[in-house]
Amino acid sequence: MNGRTIARLLPLACVTLALSATEPVDAQFGGLGRRITEGAKKAAGGDADETAKPGANKPVALPTNDPSVIPITDKVLEGFERAMKTELTLRGELRNELEARDAAEKKHAACKQEAAGSPEAQQIIMQLANAPENASTEQMMKMMAQMAQDQEALVLKKCGPVPAPINTAQRLLDIEQKAAAAAGPIR
Repeated sequence: MNGRTIARLLPLACVTLALSATEPVDAQFGGLGRRITEGAKKAAGGDADETAKPGANKPVALPTNDPSVIPITDKVLEGFERAMKTELTLRGELRNELEARDAAEKKHAACKQEAAGSPEAQQIIMQLANAPENASTEQMMKMMAQMAQDQEALVLKKCGPVPAPINTAQRLLDIEQKAAAAAGPIR
């Protein structure tokens, strides 16, 4: 046999050897798994031979002294359902408020832009053109401050106040607390 033939047959021989050796290895580890299972049952207080008896599938008692373990009961599930419904309702209300605020903000911005092009706004701007030629810097600054105040007053008169921001982070925390309160005591 030359080297090429050996190179082709070597992977085939390895696969054949591996497949023929799995059964005895499986048998050795199968006994180990059974012994581990029996040891765990003995440590838990059960009889190692209970698996062979009919009706041996008994529920396992969980430790009740662990505060992080909450048994799933009807009362717990009902509380969880109440909490989820409350949270979904409150989040929906918040989403509607945010959408309404965004729409009001866009409407206010459009109104503000429209007010800036109005004849009243043009008259306010023309006050600067009527400034005396020899006005000092201080006088010009006062005129510009007055002009800004007049423009703000015009926007407030035509468009109303700027929509108040919503503290979303705080609202979400409030929603979580209300949902938890809706769940009630679960123990």
